[in-house]
Amino acid sequence: MRAHVPVVSVAVISGLMMLACGSGPVESYSRKTSWSPPAHDPTTLQRQFVVPPDRSLQSVTVWATAPSPADATAQVRADIDALTVAVSDASSCTVHVRTYGPPSRANASEWRASAQLVLDVALVGATSAMDRMDRIDTCRGHLLPHTSYQSESLQGDREHHVTLHEGVLEIDHPESHLPALLERRARALRAVADTPDAPQLHPEDYRCVPTGHVGIGARTLEGVALQLDLTCRVDATPHPVPEG
Repeated sequence: MRAHVPVVSVAVISGLMMLACGSGPVESYSRKTSWSPPAHDPTTLQRQFVVPPDRSLQSVTVWATAPSPADATAQVRADIDALTVAVSDASSCTVHVRTYGPPSRANASEWRASAQLVLDVALVGATSAMDRMDRIDTCRGHLLPHTSYQSESLQGDREHHVTLHEGVLEIDHPESHLPALLERRARALRAVADTPDAPQLHPEDYRCVPTGHVGIGARTLEGVALQLDLTCRVDATPHPVPEG
């Protein structure tokens, strides 16, 4: 008599071989969840007027739900106090309230209150992108322990949530760079005027008046691009033709 040998399905054998080789569902899952940031344009600041950023403003969202309006408000205020204290010893960081959402009904038994805060990171005096990164990381590091990935249950019937968002680089007084922007514009016009066979539109026929406003373009840790705001028109007044 032959010995009876159990038949193992091909699918089971294939699955075991894949696991033995280090592939299979686990590796497939890790590949699907992998993430890499998009590539940036390295020419973003080329040929632009760039100045160092003065600060980074980081948005912070705080909200809480509780059985009563007073409890919801108290939790939001407690979170605001904790965040403020967390940066109190850091010279480059401050936290302040931007907006407040008073308690309103979340459902039949809960009330929700919220607030929007700003983490202000001073960057004046930081001379490189790496120095600015260090200041931002230091200030955010004070708040990160207070943030929550998911809603945290406090007492079964209460929840609160603190989220620290990405920041925006800012210039305190962009109009202070207006003279430098005007001089840059004047140099460009002089270059056209001094060029033989200039375009049909001569610089002397083009009238531009600065509005006094300085726009902000690309923002990077290397620098923030500033743009001169001008109102321009073509002077239609005919020039006298010289007598021959």
